[in-house]
Amino acid sequence: MPTTSQLWSKWLNRSNKGFSVSKSNLSKAPTSLMTAPAPSTTPDLLPRRARRSLRTTRWLWIGGGAFGSCLLACGLGWVAVALLFGPAHTDVAAQIQIITQRIAAVRVPPLFQPVWGWEADNSLIWVQMARFDHRDGRGLMLIGEFHVRPVFNPTEQLQLRKLLEDSSPDLRLISPKDTEQRKLSVRGKETEFEIVTGEDRASTTKMRQVSGMFPGHEGTAMLILQAEEDCLSEEAITELLNSLSEIVDSEAKSLTLPTEVITPAKQ
Repeated sequence: MPTTSQLWSKWLNRSNKGFSVSKSNLSKAPTSLMTAPAPSTTPDLLPRRARRSLRTTRWLWIGGGAFGSCLLACGLGWVAVALLFGPAHTDVAAQIQIITQRIAAVRVPPLFQPVWGWEADNSLIWVQMARFDHRDGRGLMLIGEFHVRPVFNPTEQLQLRKLLEDSSPDLRLISPKDTEQRKLSVRGKETEFEIVTGEDRASTTKMRQVSGMFPGHEGTAMLILQAEEDCLSEEAITELLNSLSEIVDSEAKSLTLPTEVITPAKQ
């Protein structure tokens, strides 16, 4: 029979074994159960109101940049808005002549007759456009002036050319055989006109074309003249260009068209 001291010693050994198992189990417990998260010691560097102000400023810069890029690169969007304000169209010969005189007092080549005129004059835009056709359908002349108010418009020339070309889809594509550059002074500024002789790409008809930009009353003006070669003489071209160089601004811009005979332009 074991003595009391032996029993006591055996109990201590069992207790030690149980304690060691408990420590082993404890060591396998998840660390999230053993440790509490330490409180954050990082200070809030920006108050909530300051952060909100920075976000607002950032979005203002982004929006302003996007608007500026759109205005410069996509100026036609502004033009489209402007054209909604008061455009007018006429096919009355006398009024087409008035619109033409507002742009420049040009001497139209013989046998070219007024077909239509288009104008808009308001706080957003100044546009004057007119078309003349050869009596026998052997040519056309377009003249126009364009200016967007009141903003600076770096793409004005491109927009005017597009307006003229879009207004007359029957403009011919000419394969040039001979090209001449003719310089002249219009309203005190040096300008250059291109005279092309060649063939219509669609029909191989021999054609002549005169085109060029020049300063208008307010903005950029442009003239495009196309005709079959045998019905547009060198004398007619010289007369036309000389009339541009002889422009003397007077009251032409203030000429008004009777509103009762002007119909709104089709959108």
